Amino acid sequence: MTVLFISYVFFFGCAIGSFLTVLIDRLPRGLSIGGRSHCDHCKKQLGLIDLIPVFSYLSTGGKCRYCHKKLSSKYLILELLSGAMFTVVFFFGYKPNEFFDVISIKFITVKILELVLASSCFVIFFSDEKYHIIPDSMDVVFGISAVLLRLIFDGLSIQNILFIVLGGVICLPLLLIYFATKEKGMGFGDVKLAFVIGLLLSLKLGIAALYFAFISGAVIGTLLLVFGKSHWKSKIAFGPFLLFGLVTVLLFQPEILQFIKTYWLW
Repeated sequence: MTVLFISYVFFFGCAIGSFLTVLIDRLPRGLSIGGRSHCDHCKKQLGLIDLIPVFSYLSTGGKCRYCHKKLSSKYLILELLSGAMFTVVFFFGYKPNEFFDVISIKFITVKILELVLASSCFVIFFSDEKYHIIPDSMDVVFGISAVLLRLIFDGLSIQNILFIVLGGVICLPLLLIYFATKEKGMGFGDVKLAFVIGLLLSLKLGIAALYFAFISGAVIGTLLLVFGKSHWKSKIAFGPFLLFGLVTVLLFQPEILQFIKTYWLW
């Protein structure tokens, strides 16, 4: 039963991943997300058998069923990554056999919001990495999910709402860079992403996430320069680094809070 439960969550995540790949490809280009998918080569509209996550790609050897041209493996990779993401987020902090003991309306609501938030991060990460564009719609989904999660855990009160909004000020350093460099050093999409990350993390942890984002961005940027993969004027998507900072803080929250208390005296 445990294996079946984990497998179900994984393949459900792969199915959602199939839809997320559509969002990644279409939202940054301003295309409609409605309508059936089609082959990138022959433009043939895909049938239901061509839209089964993972299986459809493997069954044809990664080729179009109609024109037999090679399809990009990115679809398979993103579907598998989405399945892995859903599995990790769904079971994070719990064992599969514990779910039926702790299940409740609040628990289900939290898990749904966590998966929605993770899915929005998934789209933001790969959209920014590929097109250097962070879709506003995904920022909105992220922000709403973040606020609802905070209110569920902290309660609905004026003080908590103000505390959540205060976290959004972590976007100010990025906003200053945005204006100071006239959009060349930082995109406004990064500013908006930092704002919604602050809504989720609050001020202390939000600043920590920003710190990890800048450090990781500097390290990767330097390595790309050293190995000749970019030059000084190359554009590097900063959204993935912001999300790296977010995940780092979520994974090591107690240790980071203790570090802030000990060394930052805050």
